[in-house]
Amino acid sequence: MHDMQVKISDLLPSAGIEALPGSVEGDSERVREAVLARLKEEKMNTRKRFRTGRTLLIAAAVTVLLSAAAFAAAQGFSELSHRREAESRYRSEPRDIVEVAPEDSPLYMAFEELREFREEVQSKQPTGSLTQEEFDKVMEDNKRISEKYFELAEKYGLRPVKSLGSFSSLEELVKALNEFAGIHDHSFLPAEDPRATVISASYTDCGSFSYAGGFTLPGGGAADYGIRSAAKGAMENLTEAIYLDEMEDWKYTAADGTEVLLGLGERKALLYVELEHCYVMATIRAGSAGADEESVISEFAWNKGTHTAISREDLEYFADSIGFGTIDALAASAQT
Repeated sequence: MHDMQVKISDLLPSAGIEALPGSVEGDSERVREAVLARLKEEKMNTRKRFRTGRTLLIAAAVTVLLSAAAFAAAQGFSELSHRREAESRYRSEPRDIVEVAPEDSPLYMAFEELREFREEVQSKQPTGSLTQEEFDKVMEDNKRISEKYFELAEKYGLRPVKSLGSFSSLEELVKALNEFAGIHDHSFLPAEDPRATVISASYTDCGSFSYAGGFTLPGGGAADYGIRSAAKGAMENLTEAIYLDEMEDWKYTAADGTEVLLGLGERKALLYVELEHCYVMATIRAGSAGADEESVISEFAWNKGTHTAISREDLEYFADSIGFGTIDALAASAQT
């Protein structure tokens, strides 16, 4: 992501304009509308032979605004959530689903269709103990869902994603990425903490990857986390289920200069950033009150969370430990 802190009000004096009407600074949509309105006014009220310079400067302000918005971090995780999860016997109420696919984008629509198709197919499947015939039918359904994935990828002009390997250590992942794309940065993720509940990794032909492991907190504690990337233009999405009303989020500039969005809840913490060639989302299985116990006791034993509660400073330390440039380079390598 490009770190562009642009104020339209800083550009307008060069165009001979003192200010835009009303208080719009900081609200990108209102700024855009105000600048476009001012541009229209210029066309109406200024003689053509004197209009060109000022009009181009105002138009440049619009261009800068839109360029900055293209890679701007979301203002909050609520902007990345467009639905809630289905009812679950594990929770008193559904969680909010955060996802990187922009609403109404080809990627979003493709996964919405895939989700609806999967739910329809699975709603007709038997539950409990299965006969051989029923098991074979479930396997056939899974094949249909897989075929639907490729069908939708083609329909929406997205690249289908193929896994190229799975590993049980960060070292093995880095070795594979070096062979795949010349990526040999061993420090693009935090050093593995041996207290991690699980360590696993994988990467794809689209230049995306996933890693689950642990990192050491500044105070000596251990944190379980998972981090994933999704290449732009590929048929892959990143999602996470959280309770938005329990989460405090803020923007933070990491050590390598990348502006990321961080969120800290009672039992879970998130990191999100949109880079030039991919999206990145990380989930720490703990929050300000401790481990994500709900995940531990309800769904997957391997999902057991951090041994230690984490703070804002811990989450920022985690962001500082990630090489976002390397992650983006990996995605870029598969697009050339």
